Amino acid sequence: MAAQAVALHHAAMECFRRAMIPAQPFEVTDRLRRQGANLSRAMVDMAEAIDRRRGKGPQVVRVERVVVQGGGQAIVGAITPGGRSDAK
Repeated sequence: MAAQAVALHHAAMECFRRAMIPAQPFEVTDRLRRQGANLSRAMVDMAEAIDRRRGKGPQVVRVERVVVQGGGQAIVGAITPGGRSDAK
C-alpha cells in the first residue's frame, strides 16, 4: 500500500510538472491539472487507508455521568473491576 501511495504521488507531481510547460493548449493543461488533482486525492485516500490499517483511526472518548459529592474523591482513568488492592 505504501508503494502505491508513493507511485500515486509521483504520478500526480508529473502531471503538475507537465501542466507547467509553456505554450500548450489550454485543454491539455486543464486536463493535466485535473488528473494531478485526482491522483493527489487518491494518494490522500491511500494514506488514510494505511493509517486505518495500522489502527490509527479516530479515537472515541465516552464520558458518562460523574457526580462527586462535597469532600468526596474521584478517580480519572481506566479502572479494572476486581483488580488487586494495595490497601491494608
